[in-house]
This record gives sequence, structure tokens and C-alpha cells, in this order.
Amino acid sequence: MGNVNKTGIPNGYYKVVKEWIRAKGLRKRKHMKKLNLGSPVHLNEPIGLEDPTFWTVRFSEAVQPFKQRNGIVEIIPRGIVYGPKPDIMTPDHKLVWSHSREKHKLPEEHSIFELDRLPKLKVTSDTVALLSIKDSGIYYHWMMDVLPRLHMLKVCGLQPDRYIINGAKLAPFQYETLEALGIPKDKVIESYDGLHLQPRKLVLPYFTRGIRPKWAVDFLKQELMVNKQIMPVPGFERLFISRSKARKRMLTNEADIYAYLKPYGFHYVILEDLTVAEQIQLFASAEIIVAPHGAGLTNMVFTPPGAAIIELVAPSLVHNCYPILSSLIGHRHYYIIGEGERPPEYVDPHDRSADIHIAMDDFKEIMSRAGIT
Repeated sequence: MGNVNKTGIPNGYYKVVKEWIRAKGLRKRKHMKKLNLGSPVHLNEPIGLEDPTFWTVRFSEAVQPFKQRNGIVEIIPRGIVYGPKPDIMTPDHKLVWSHSREKHKLPEEHSIFELDRLPKLKVTSDTVALLSIKDSGIYYHWMMDVLPRLHMLKVCGLQPDRYIINGAKLAPFQYETLEALGIPKDKVIESYDGLHLQPRKLVLPYFTRGIRPKWAVDFLKQELMVNKQIMPVPGFERLFISRSKARKRMLTNEADIYAYLKPYGFHYVILEDLTVAEQIQLFASAEIIVAPHGAGLTNMVFTPPGAAIIELVAPSLVHNCYPILSSLIGHRHYYIIGEGERPPEYVDPHDRSADIHIAMDDFKEIMSRAGIT
């Protein structure tokens, strides 16, 4: 393992895995696989009450087509995984800075170099894949940023023995979806403070730059819905998604919104009360979805193309993730901005905790434009 001291602290760093490959004279193709899974795409702008469209979703101003994320899978024989984040080290005992969550620091200022020693190293003959990201406990990021990495592994012909997930960001939907994808709980390692593991082969799948891709949507729909033979339920074509059990971004006049929708056949749904499979079945049935901005809208990937999505947002958080997702799938996306002070053009407060209050006249107008009432 090179110049390893008894403390386990790395003796330097590589900025990227490619530097390790070059330093050791290794074959790049053997240790770094680039996947071309999706071509650039054109995006349709969502429809709101503004003219022009709110700047964060004004896709017509951007250079089209948009580049989709593709995949890279790096393979480090005898690579080392440490800690709750976790951090990655090469077999010559150097930190890989590009896989750290401390990119706001200089590599040499990484907190691992400030430690006195690492826990005892555990060596295993397993092939281990890292599926850990900072926000993996959020449904949207788990579905769109973590699970598609399993598709990358499959394309590369890799079948890991174990998988490491973020132990600090755990949620029941993680284990449910992993089970559905053929990964039982006993094959999962939750990262933690004392983790210090050297598998026979360490596999690191991650994304290139770009918008979240259509191939990820297709993967989720095929593996979690089609292959599981989850079928639509008649009578649930119109859904209103509640955030009444959420801890932030509450729809403060939810009762008024639903009172207006109920006569038009909308079902009131609290997704926190449902399993992932039950959520998939509901969204597979939907033709119209009204929802405040939130992770539950991720389930639109299971809705047949052509559905109408009406997203309710606060003026301080007009995110483009769901309009992009709608465009990739082929949905009609509408948005309505709630009451409150709007930031200047091209200023994004990105206030993830802001509550939403929708003016009823505006809501009726957007529903009319969507052809729903």
C-alpha cells in the first residue's frame, strides 16, 4: 500500500482518480469507464401567468439543446473507504479529493489530515460500490441522483457484492427501492464514523455535467413499475398532493385549494402515508397532478406522457427541476407563483423553507389555462 503509516492517515492526495491512474502507469480503460447514455435534448418551457416566463424556467433564453448527464464508473482495486461522508483513498494511501464532500476547501486542508488516526482497517474480498451522496435522504435526489448509478454499473457489467449508502441520511424508501432492484438489506453498508474498509475492488459511479437525464427516468420506470407489473388504478386520474406532513414549504391555504379542486374529482393524497409501490401505482393512474413544489413530484416519472402537472411555488423558490422532468417525459407543465415579495430578475434566494400561499384568482386562472376547469 505504499508509504502507509500506522495511523492510517493518508500521505497526500490526488485531485482526481485519473491522476492515480497516470501516476501508477495503469490502463485508463480498465479503471475508468465513460458511458454515453443520452444525447442533448430540447426542453419545452412551462406555462405560468407571467409574460415572459419566470427567468429560472425561461428555457428559450438558454442555448439549446441541453446536455444530459452521462455516466462515469471508476474502479480502484484495493481502494479504501473511510468515515460517514465517506472519503475515498487509493491503494497507495492518498485521498481522492474529487470524491470528497469538502470541495469548498483546498485539498490539503481536508479534515482527514487533521485527525490523529483512523479506525482499524477492515479488509474484504468483496467488490463494493459507493452509492452515497449528501442529499440521498431526499426522495428526489435518491431517485434521480443515486438509483440511476445502478444502471451505470449494469451497463459496465459490474455486479458488486455490497453497496455503501449515506448512513446519516436514511429513509424507508431507500431500502424499499433497493429491495425492488434486487439489493437486499444485508448487501447494504451504512456509512458511519468507524467505517474504514478496503474491498478487493472499489467501484465509484457518478455523473458527468448536464441536466438530469431521460435515461434515468426510463430506468426508474422500467425497473420499479414495468418489471414489477404495477398497473394504474381506475378512478385516480386526478391527484392533489398534500404537504400537510412536511416540515417546510407548507401550502398555507391548502384547505381552500383542495375545496376548489374536490368537485372536479381530485383525490387528496398524503404521500408520506404510502409505500413507494403505492405511490407509483397512484401516479401511474394520473392524468392531472396538482402539487406544491416538493419531492413527491418526482413520481411524475411513472405517469404516462401527456399528463398535466400544476406546480405551486413560492416566489423565493422557483426551481426548474420539475419543469425539466416534465419536458423530458412529455408532460404539460404549468406553474403558479404564490404571494409575497419577488426577488429581482436573475436573483435566486433559493429559500427551501419558504411557505407557499396561492391567490385563488391566480389558481383558477392557471387551471383554466391548463384546460382543467
